[in-house]
Amino acid sequence: MRNLRYWAGFLVSFAACGPGTLMSSDASVDSSVDAAEDGASIDARMDGPSMDATTSDVSVPDVSVDVPECTPRECAADACGAIDDGCGAVVDCGGCAAGTCVANRCLAGEPGPVDCSGIESRGFELCEESETQCAGVFENGEGCTAFCAAAGLDCVERRGGEPGCSRESDLFACDADNGHLSDWCVCARGDEPVDPPGECEGRGRRVAMGFRDPAVVYENRRAWVLLCRPDYAYTAQFEEHEECDSQYRHGSGRGSATFSFDVPSGEYRVIIRGRHTENRNPAGMRTVVQNGGEEYVRVINQRDESGAIQSDLHGTYCLEGRVDVVIDSSVSAESDSVAEVILEPT
Repeated sequence: MRNLRYWAGFLVSFAACGPGTLMSSDASVDSSVDAAEDGASIDARMDGPSMDATTSDVSVPDVSVDVPECTPRECAADACGAIDDGCGAVVDCGGCAAGTCVANRCLAGEPGPVDCSGIESRGFELCEESETQCAGVFENGEGCTAFCAAAGLDCVERRGGEPGCSRESDLFACDADNGHLSDWCVCARGDEPVDPPGECEGRGRRVAMGFRDPAVVYENRRAWVLLCRPDYAYTAQFEEHEECDSQYRHGSGRGSATFSFDVPSGEYRVIIRGRHTENRNPAGMRTVVQNGGEEYVRVINQRDESGAIQSDLHGTYCLEGRVDVVIDSSVSAESDSVAEVILEPT
């Protein structure tokens, strides 16, 4: 009986495990026989996943994701200067074969004077006008965009203001919804220099000055971060910049930087290079060109997502002798940036 019981146990275990399955050397043959004797069904032991199932029968969904490649923007036929290629780099489109490079476009000829009469006819207060600018105050809460549109122009600067041609120092974005019933507005053609080049004598000479040049004068140096990045400076308010620039102190974020040149007479494009980011001053960076008792003001928008150092044209002017280009960040605690200032003869 012992031998019969042994072989019965072996057959039961073989049927349960299936061909090709080896029992552990520690498994008890007697326990298999005991289970059979207790009435356990051999068929029950065969229930479960089919022995014929293979991984090839399992459907695996396709989870691959197509990541579109960035197609760099190319220079248009009338493009000039350095432009953002849309993929995080900068493309140099060169100069203009004819005409003047304005806001990265080659413009032929000189524009005529602006007409400010529409501002008064709309009931706004017109305070100043020149061949390229109109300035004044709105009193009905309509804003500077509507004020300038009355003359077919774009807003290039907005400040606090009151009726009676009162201009205040606070600077705002042109399209700011600040709830003011009145503000001071400066209007110009959006795609042209703020002031015309006029008739200039001489051919000029190219000069440039980087942000770390010893000749640059920083007012309230504590607001400027000069040592954290090798390629540009910026104003800031927060404490983390103190780790890489020991002369910076968090707080006001307000200061100015003056780049001074001595140039021979000529017609010059004034170009300001700085890093554009989405964290830059929402009201724009106020910049001033001073020469021979004249002062040319323009607000430059550095706020975009490119993260690139870009060249912004301030304007084209007749310049001679001492020229001061001021990055006036004293009017706002928001962040402005400058890498280099260039005076380029036309």
